[in-house]
Amino acid sequence: MENIRWIILALSIITIFLHINIWVSENGYQRIRSLSSQINDQREINQVLRDRNNALQAEIDNLRSGNESIEERARSDLGFIKDDEVYYFVVE
Repeated sequence: MENIRWIILALSIITIFLHINIWVSENGYQRIRSLSSQINDQREINQVLRDRNNALQAEIDNLRSGNESIEERARSDLGFIKDDEVYYFVVE
């Protein structure tokens, strides 16, 4: 009977020690939560970057496919005007 009490006490102490290790140590539960949070944040950032890359790839494909998109880009960004066109600038 006395031996069973010592065994139960030893197992209880080991269990408490293991729980303390899990909850308090550097590589315990808090570290896992922190890393999980960082992973989720990085996944969100990656999705935003993936969407931006897809939009840029679509624009590149559009520019490669024809002259209309190049002309449109030159008109909007550089103020391109053809020789046979008349440009009117209206001031309000």
